Amino acid sequence: MRRTYIILLFLSFVSAQVHAGGIVTNGNQSASWIRMLCRDASTDVDAVFYNPAALTLLENGFYFQVNNQTIAQKREIVNDHPFLNNHSYKGDIFVPALPSAFLVYKKDKLALFGSFAVIGGGGSATYANGLPSFEVPIASIPKSLSASGIPTTSYSTDIYFSGTSAYYGFEVGGAYKINDWLSLALGFRYNSARNSYTGHLKNIAINPNYTAFGSQYNGSLVSASSFFADAQASLKRMSAAASQYATGLSALSSQGNGSQAISNVLPAADVLNVQTLVAASGGNPANITVDDAKNYLSKTSVAYFQAKSDYMGANSTATKDQEVDVKQMGHSFTPIFGANLRLLEGKLNVGLKYEGKSSMKVTNKVTKDATGMFPDGKEVGADIPALLSIGVKYAILPKFRAQVGYHYYFDRDCDYGRSAKDDAGVVHTGNSYLLSSNSYEAALGLEFDLNDNLALSLGYLYTSSSPTLAYQTDLSYTLNSHSIGFGGIYKLTPKFSIELGLMYTNYVNGSKNISYAGVPFAVKETYYKSNVVGSIGLTYNFGK
Repeated sequence: MRRTYIILLFLSFVSAQVHAGGIVTNGNQSASWIRMLCRDASTDVDAVFYNPAALTLLENGFYFQVNNQTIAQKREIVNDHPFLNNHSYKGDIFVPALPSAFLVYKKDKLALFGSFAVIGGGGSATYANGLPSFEVPIASIPKSLSASGIPTTSYSTDIYFSGTSAYYGFEVGGAYKINDWLSLALGFRYNSARNSYTGHLKNIAINPNYTAFGSQYNGSLVSASSFFADAQASLKRMSAAASQYATGLSALSSQGNGSQAISNVLPAADVLNVQTLVAASGGNPANITVDDAKNYLSKTSVAYFQAKSDYMGANSTATKDQEVDVKQMGHSFTPIFGANLRLLEGKLNVGLKYEGKSSMKVTNKVTKDATGMFPDGKEVGADIPALLSIGVKYAILPKFRAQVGYHYYFDRDCDYGRSAKDDAGVVHTGNSYLLSSNSYEAALGLEFDLNDNLALSLGYLYTSSSPTLAYQTDLSYTLNSHSIGFGGIYKLTPKFSIELGLMYTNYVNGSKNISYAGVPFAVKETYYKSNVVGSIGLTYNFGK
């Protein structure tokens, strides 16, 4: 029987990916974005986030915009491991409020701006039935016990996992109009990360049919930890008995009885006990002599039963109830550079933005950790990648505008707190091994003015990432996706407007084959995800 390790595995960003954007970066920061999916050449207030240099094109005055998004995401992992009770694991992510707020003060050629946004994460993921990586070690116990001569056919357990993650961003900066066609922007963002992970693995039960370790082990479901503890105690007694019999047989041998069969010199009950101990430790008790029994028990049986006892004790500890309650906190700074080009008398607008890499570590703060996987105070990589965005907006007609955008995330330069072993067993940290290329997005947005107060919009976004199979796990995986967004903006007054948007994201399913001990074939694991986002935005201009 192979040793069974029961551990809860938690990784950064398990609950973070509720967004449209890069692997760890939220790109959905305004209702305008939700309804168009392309704002990289924005000349409105949300340009604070998407195209800060264009803020110099606003009329003089003070602007305030607040947005909120409600996000619902479904995840499912299907694992074909033959020993699992359940092959489908579903996780729900619900974010009732993902806010953002933008402030702008524009005076002549200068625009000053600030913002608050959840630039990564912002949601909580709950897996009420755990995940395959939690359950596979438990599901393997019956097969392992049966292979060692302890008939066992089923198991049960109570597994729960929930993770939350939010990267709060506070941004300030300024933009300056160099001339009629060029504006530049400079800013920085302070990022504050807050992650939390809670979960438990409780009530592990199995149904061994092996009354040698206790009459209660008759094929009914019992506590796995109790069974292994009783097995440990029984094997300790067997080790002690083997040692005791070896001592007695040694005395008989010294009296000249070494070549005698044990059945000629020992009482029947002791003969049966010696034969049982020899057979249980892998020997042949048939017609065994005093010397052979002495040598076998002293050299083989004592060590064998002690090793088995230690092994059962380790399994008893591993199958006890386990809980984890861990928080992680960290912070970093992001430099931001922007440029905006206004061409063709304003019909064409080009926005450029570069955000530098934010190197960040989050620090473990442990309340409970039965696994020992989260040393209190240990730092874990949680970088935010550099981002380059390019957007072009063109007025096809006076009332009809189109935008295209492209975003490139420098993921491979970062450490997302992940590691993986290669085929040679070498552990790699950082994304250069885990990602085969950087991720990117391409977007198209259309907007049409129905009248002076109402405009409707439609958008499409394609997101591409290139994870290696080592990156993809049931806890954290990234998938390519196609998103559609639509909505509108209505001017209630010349200074006050409201926007509504709805977005749906269809993710391209991903899968990998996993090799498990005790399974003669590679097991397929498939990853699914879907996403719906609704948003509302309010903008007020306090005037010149």
